[in-house]
Amino acid sequence: MQESVDTLNSRIIEILRENDYMDKIRIILIGAGETGTPLLRQLLAASFVEITGVADLNDQMPGIQLAKEHGVQTTNDFMSLARLGDAIDIIIDVTGVAKVREDLRQLMQESNNHHTIIMHELIAVLFKRVFDLVMLFGTSESPKSTRPLTAYCAPTVLRTSRFRIAQTQQAAGALLHHDSRK
Repeated sequence: MQESVDTLNSRIIEILRENDYMDKIRIILIGAGETGTPLLRQLLAASFVEITGVADLNDQMPGIQLAKEHGVQTTNDFMSLARLGDAIDIIIDVTGVAKVREDLRQLMQESNNHHTIIMHELIAVLFKRVFDLVMLFGTSESPKSTRPLTAYCAPTVLRTSRFRIAQTQQAAGALLHHDSRK
């Protein structure tokens, strides 16, 4: 069974490569602090992602330093990265500053850029949590992936359910025993 899944996965990847669907997703990250840095670390580790640039007003932010260590362009001017236009697939804004999102939207409209997606901070936090789960439970390339996520969760749910069923049966038995003494 596992061999047929692996064969199917290999074939899907082959088809995707043949049809140029395996191009890297080109991303710029705006905000290299508390939220941006862990997300950047995870994106840098993803083989299907190309970080094109990272912007933050503070050159000392850990995400700026991390980007520089990986040879990624850094800047204090997020708009200079956004002006790369269609060369960027996703702009991840984790600043939480409404003016940044507003300026990005305005640039996209003025430049008639219908390709680039501006990703909201909340979605970035969601992705970070998903990445955390992938790291915890494994990926298709790691040994942990030989069992699906449900294989890790199901035993806990099953144990919990069995425990609750046992508790309910015990309580019901006690009630029945108590009622039979009357």
